[in-house]
Amino acid sequence: MRLTHSIQLLAYRVATAERGNRLSFIFTKRCPMARIEYLKQQIARAERLAKAILDRQTAERLQAFAAECLTELSVLTLKTAA
Repeated sequence: MRLTHSIQLLAYRVATAERGNRLSFIFTKRCPMARIEYLKQQIARAERLAKAILDRQTAERLQAFAAECLTELSVLTLKTAA
């Protein structure tokens, strides 16, 4: 029972900490450099959460999301370098 409460509390803290980043998505579509920074932050956030979470399925989904962001980041980096 206490473990469930701790997980819920952790999820609440993470959700409230992440709420301040909603506006960043609006600006990332216009500027490739902003999108690159956004993707780097999302990769770090997803990997951090995947390590901290106990649910295996959710951790795998977060890792898959981080891999997708990494793929997009590599494509975007190549486009901006060219």
